[in-house]
Amino acid sequence: HGRRAVQRLYRLEQYYQKLKRSADEGTHRYSDETIHTRLEEASAFVKQEEYIPAEKIFIDIISHNPKSVDGYEGLGNMYIQSGQLDQARETLEFALRLSPEDASVNVSLCELELKRGEAVLALNYLRKAVEKRPKNPRYLDYYTDVALQTGSLKDARAGLNALKEVNPENKKIEEFEERFARKKEEYVNRTAAQEAQPDDDEEV
Repeated sequence: HGRRAVQRLYRLEQYYQKLKRSADEGTHRYSDETIHTRLEEASAFVKQEEYIPAEKIFIDIISHNPKSVDGYEGLGNMYIQSGQLDQARETLEFALRLSPEDASVNVSLCELELKRGEAVLALNYLRKAVEKRPKNPRYLDYYTDVALQTGSLKDARAGLNALKEVNPENKKIEEFEERFARKKEEYVNRTAAQEAQPDDDEEV
């Protein structure tokens, strides 16, 4: 299974190289409409956890349209869902190379890092997504949540303030406020405890 994954990534790498060489994407290019239809087919398979046929469709899209960020992102998200995290990272990083400013790809990479237990890295990707889409309630909700998980009070406050402006009816605002107050208290207590500790070098 590991070897298949390696071969698959090698194929994606070849598409990527081909893309850099050829300015035009050739005559085999799918129309936007076809891509849209194929993406829907793939996501129907993903919903049913039929990952192999879904993967075939995503790779088919990418082979016809090597610049299809949606194709790479769909494939990457499928790998996250199927627990193939190395492939997910490789694929989503392709998507990010093609479209560094893409908020959605940054959110997908955040999801990947959370799955890997890397909440601090995840928060970096979310920061970028929120910079690009400062009024997206779903991203702001996510950003606030992950900031609270990592204990980044500055990010959590920024996320909360933006969320209140954009989506004041959001049911989670109250819960976020409570979590924020708890984190702040922990932080204050921790800082006070550290200051109360005598420094080792002061002890004679």
